[in-house]
Amino acid sequence: MVSGSVRWLEARMEDEVGGGVSQSNIRDVIYGCYAIYLHGGDLKPLMFLVDALTRNYSLWIYLSLDLPLKDPQAILYLYELLQDVGPEHARRLSSIGDDISNLMLPDGRFPGIHEKTLYLVLKLYGLEDVRFKPAIKYFRNRILKEGIQDLEEKLWVLKASSMFEDLKIFRLETACGIIEGQSSGLWSEDLNLNVDVVDGLVEAGISLKHPSIRNCLKWIMERKLENNSWENSILLTSKVLILYRKTQLPPTTQRVRVLTPSTTPSITDYVLNTMLNTGSSLTIENPPLNNEFKNIIKTLRRMGVEVRVLLDPLFMDVNPSMEEDIKYLKEIGVNVRFSEYAKTSLVITDGEKLLLIPSIPKEDMLKEGVIGIAVEDPKDVENAEREFLKVWEKAKEELTIPDWIKRARTLKNS
Repeated sequence: MVSGSVRWLEARMEDEVGGGVSQSNIRDVIYGCYAIYLHGGDLKPLMFLVDALTRNYSLWIYLSLDLPLKDPQAILYLYELLQDVGPEHARRLSSIGDDISNLMLPDGRFPGIHEKTLYLVLKLYGLEDVRFKPAIKYFRNRILKEGIQDLEEKLWVLKASSMFEDLKIFRLETACGIIEGQSSGLWSEDLNLNVDVVDGLVEAGISLKHPSIRNCLKWIMERKLENNSWENSILLTSKVLILYRKTQLPPTTQRVRVLTPSTTPSITDYVLNTMLNTGSSLTIENPPLNNEFKNIIKTLRRMGVEVRVLLDPLFMDVNPSMEEDIKYLKEIGVNVRFSEYAKTSLVITDGEKLLLIPSIPKEDMLKEGVIGIAVEDPKDVENAEREFLKVWEKAKEELTIPDWIKRARTLKNS
């Protein structure tokens, strides 16, 4: 589907590097080399780039002081290339941290879009590098206080937040806000911006199955010209080819894992982790109806995820607020049903992944040594979902409170 585009890019890149690599075209050259590299093309232009870095000191000044602010993604692509073909240059590139830290303002902010440069340093140096602690602090304070409206800023905030384990819910909400800004399947009539948005969402873990990504990808691929380029641009054609490679679904690893008590996640953690790669459907049996769970489900519903929840009415004995929780779930569009045959806690995401654990709190699982099962074999998940649907089809759509719970409530209130 893109082999002709790779050939077009190889020919244009040969002309481009033949005229020399300079500050004015190094960004295009980096993207072009990386796209060709990903698609197994001719690496001759990459050798020209490595040679230019060997001979031209002014390029290193540009890579240290200017390009990190203009296009940090280009720096990361170059670093990945150099690790493979020029390790000594990769080490030199990784040493630009001091130059970047000197760009920070006294309050920890980087010039321009703060998160663009923050994302770069987090990818290169991780969360623990003391040089960038002020930048991390500024980022955390900013996302708590400011409502970010600009689409480009939102994309970089999304990318930066993906580096923090404790910001998963924030990341999901940010992705949701970006997706809601789509109009008629696009974020803009500008091809480059749509490529950047899809790339940002995919990198943040949003599934290719999500209709917003799927529809925009189709539109992007339809913009290819007869000569197999996008807008006759090295940069744009490279970005589309890179995105295309990122969006190729890897083969599913077929496996069933028996989890230990310490590695078995709670239902809430599992839903959050798997639905960061959210597609279109989520099935849950006996989830914890706490505020964290409800907030996650609310965000998923805003993103268009279809959610089914099956509950055992007997849990009303230990959850007095269950009726209010059910009302809330129904108000946000969750399909809720009830069955006394629902005796486990089960999560199925997109019919591809499954978690099965007993319906007891995490602390009790640890105390009792209870284990869970995680399944990522499509056939096994399909069989499990088929069995679940047998119970679902017979389940009641309205909650019937068991008589003994009614009597217990009467005694308690008398």
